[in-house]
Amino acid sequence: MLLLDSKTIEIDGITIFPDHADPLQFYYMPLAPHLTTVSAGQGAASPQFSLIRFKGAAGTGGFLNFDVNLGIAPDRLDHLKQRLQQQTGLNDPIRLGPLSVVDGTVRLIMLDAEDPPPRTPGTPAPTPAPVVADGLHFVEKISHAAKPSLYGDNQAAFSVKLTQEGVDIIEKSLGGQIQPIAVIYALDYLGLRPAYSVRLAIDWDRTQKHMDESFGVDTMFVSSDISSAVDKLIENRTIKLEVDSFVTDDDTTVAGRRDAAIAQVKAMMTDAFFTPSLPPWTPAAPSQWSQDLQKVGDVIGMIAAGPAASVMNKSLFSYKKTDYTRTDRKSLNVNLSERVTVKRSIFPQGHLAGMFEMFQQPGFDRSRFVIDVDLDNPWFKRRHLGVSTLIDFDSDHIGAINLRASYGTQPKNLILTKAAASGAFEWTSQLDGNTMKMPLDVSYDVTFTGVDATERPRSLTSAKRIELGEALVIDPRELYTISTVPVVATEMPWDTYPQVEVHLRYSDPANNLAETEVLRLDKVTQQGTWAMFVLDTTKRSFDYKLIYRAANHMDHETQWQTEDDGTVTVSDPFPRKRQVTIIAALTWADIDRCFIDLSYKDGVTGSTQDKSLELIEGDHSKSVTFELSDPTNQRVDYSGLILYKDGRTVDIPPSTTLSPRILIRADMKGHRLVQVVPPDLAAAHLVKITADLRYEDFATNLSFAESYIFEPGTPPKVFEYDYADPNRAQFEMRSSYVFDNGMQKQRDWQPMDQAVVALKAP
Repeated sequence: MLLLDSKTIEIDGITIFPDHADPLQFYYMPLAPHLTTVSAGQGAASPQFSLIRFKGAAGTGGFLNFDVNLGIAPDRLDHLKQRLQQQTGLNDPIRLGPLSVVDGTVRLIMLDAEDPPPRTPGTPAPTPAPVVADGLHFVEKISHAAKPSLYGDNQAAFSVKLTQEGVDIIEKSLGGQIQPIAVIYALDYLGLRPAYSVRLAIDWDRTQKHMDESFGVDTMFVSSDISSAVDKLIENRTIKLEVDSFVTDDDTTVAGRRDAAIAQVKAMMTDAFFTPSLPPWTPAAPSQWSQDLQKVGDVIGMIAAGPAASVMNKSLFSYKKTDYTRTDRKSLNVNLSERVTVKRSIFPQGHLAGMFEMFQQPGFDRSRFVIDVDLDNPWFKRRHLGVSTLIDFDSDHIGAINLRASYGTQPKNLILTKAAASGAFEWTSQLDGNTMKMPLDVSYDVTFTGVDATERPRSLTSAKRIELGEALVIDPRELYTISTVPVVATEMPWDTYPQVEVHLRYSDPANNLAETEVLRLDKVTQQGTWAMFVLDTTKRSFDYKLIYRAANHMDHETQWQTEDDGTVTVSDPFPRKRQVTIIAALTWADIDRCFIDLSYKDGVTGSTQDKSLELIEGDHSKSVTFELSDPTNQRVDYSGLILYKDGRTVDIPPSTTLSPRILIRADMKGHRLVQVVPPDLAAAHLVKITADLRYEDFATNLSFAESYIFEPGTPPKVFEYDYADPNRAQFEMRSSYVFDNGMQKQRDWQPMDQAVVALKAP
């Protein structure tokens, strides 16, 4: 999450925020918006701006249309990364992304008019000030969406109807240093910041001396006397109690936790030097003594409950003298702090002087953007509305936008598609006196294509609105949001899991949304994205699960889990590994090759991982890796076959190892591991178990013996031995038991063949 602290920096008019957890992640936000440009071919950029001046018998005036955004060009973003890399001194490449906003508005201030501040939902819209017919004014109407796009570059489109005087001022100001037009964004974002810090440091020598001089051991005091003494110690800096609050007291939740922390620290100081006391019994007032006794009991309960129970202000205490130069010195040196997530606002803004620098460049043809219209031409005797959209039809799966516009009693519609993303309406004009009526009733339908109607709507309909301008930019994302969910694989063992299936789902029953998607990642395609369709922007959580397709067909599937961060990271499901290296110490002049089979049984999942390899001259050392669910289980079983050049074969007996290496020899014997597990000695009333294990094969001159003593808390032991004949691989064990009552019991030698021997109480 974005971190609000002193590491926030500004580079070339761009504010950069760090991330609270990832030192390589940063977020940027320009301090001022700029004019939107589109490609005009051959590397040229064309600004989204037009000033239409009209005159004629019907009237005079103009329309100013322009788009602004807060994006950064790719080349400038690369330069910004280099500057940031230099300033931070980080070695690894940094990641720089736009600041994610949760809400916001955009306003326009132009000449003698401005947008009203955003109103609170549920309150009536303010009544616009009446235009005085004989008064001088420059702006007649400002039209634009109250909110920017709130995604990507935060695009905002403006359409302003100007009077003749307003057109003249705007046209003349294009060549000046500043224009009387300002765009002001107000964007809300979430960030992490400190809430409070409580620090306590005590000079114990001075504090104890002051307490000894101020209070007697046999004297009782009320809590107000103690508070006065503590306050005096704080005043003369003997006790340093420092409280930093980074939030206002209006934030009752954080302020309450801060006050509780302060109260806890003060209660700890009181409890360190004082204890609740009972006043002497007075024969003349026995009832008062009973009341005091009850009061002391309440005080003891208050201290046990902590500072939250400190509600009495005249409790009786006595001084307890303790030498704190030796004890408890560290327990009251306290430092408590907290960080909270807060919503903050940022206000990128700028005048047209900062956005229209390209208009002042030598050789720039302004006539392409400043258009003169003669209204006496018959063409202008018609109501015209130009319509366009900047939406990406493919990425949003939009088939068509059906735009409906009514001028008086004359309804018309226009279909916008990817091939025809703009169009125009025309009507015979309707006049009000000598002025053409401008209001149009506009609404539109968005029809989606290539979507599953069982998961999301096939179409959405906008609310009807009144349009007074002659240019309208349709943004279908006023009706919905596409949340892009990146799915990225990091440090994946692709040889073990050649493919990973990422199953995603999003549910919003209130809006009939039940979306599902499956992405498949492999060594070549290690990342993907899911375009999640959202109608309620307050509900962005989704679920996902991972299915790891294993090369040995032992697939691993995770449980469904909810993600609020908007990112799915795919990593190794078993980051703990067990690697075994096999080295063949053979005489290759006689031996052709060697085959080794290895096996690992997972005691947690019950699955078995099998590996096979072939060793030859020149390639006589190889390693295999097993995935561990239980890192304490390191047992690997193996066997093999040695093939001689004359056709003879020699078997390597089934063996077990805990070693990271296996040395293969022609005279290799089998190797076994036997784990001896003791019972719960305390539950069986045992104080000691002695287990003797032995293996003897006098025909091959093999003899192994071990003796293990188990007492409460002794871990399991491992008995290892070699054998030559698989038919004579059994071992023997005897055991003796000592009970807590002094009795003893023995069990004689018994043959055994299991890999794990669980000792049982007799």
